[in-house]
Amino acid sequence: EDLANIIGSSDVLVPINGELACAVSTLSYVITDMTKVECDAASWQDGACAAPQDEFPYHGYCGRGALPTSPYNVTYARKFAKDGNNYYCFKISVDSGQCSGGCCSMELDKIEWMSNMQKCRYAVDGWTVSTKPNAYRQPSWNDETDNLLGGGVQVLKTTELGLTTASGDGVEVCIALRSGSSCPTMEDFCYGGICKYALFDKSGDNGGCCAKDYAPGTYTGYSRR
Repeated sequence: EDLANIIGSSDVLVPINGELACAVSTLSYVITDMTKVECDAASWQDGACAAPQDEFPYHGYCGRGALPTSPYNVTYARKFAKDGNNYYCFKISVDSGQCSGGCCSMELDKIEWMSNMQKCRYAVDGWTVSTKPNAYRQPSWNDETDNLLGGGVQVLKTTELGLTTASGDGVEVCIALRSGSSCPTMEDFCYGGICKYALFDKSGDNGGCCAKDYAPGTYTGYSRR
């Protein structure tokens, strides 16, 4: 256990089909004497990892895993700085062939982002979508109570995207975080440091199409926790 702490061996949270799961690290070792004769061999696991559960996106059922339940997927693409803000851009990809169910031709009207509890609301200066490069949009929020997490959660909404399976592939949504705020990076902004999102069509809040997943990318690298 002491050796595991020294080398940083620990369990890792990884996204699988729209949910976080624990990937348990195993440290295997061999003990020898001075003549390199093996005296003992064993392995050690931390085993303390517990993936957090949440109720996001807080209104109606939302399919787990973006691509299995919708034609869209969201991946972190790049970062740049401008006018005192850190811009984090997420790229939308379209793959109807990996989708099954009744939402494989859905339009994409809105993406919701699960943020940290009650500390990032004023960190977002605005957001953009690459289909309308000259439009800098103001943030829109929902305050939610998550009974599984036991507290309040803020949800950022990027709305009126107007995307289809024909027009959505490669489109970027960029979120601008104030560099001097309490949440200057996406790792600060996203709940638990890993960005969870939900995709909606125009009727998604009222029984329409919805899918949720985690956005992979190097803004966190799904770091050991």
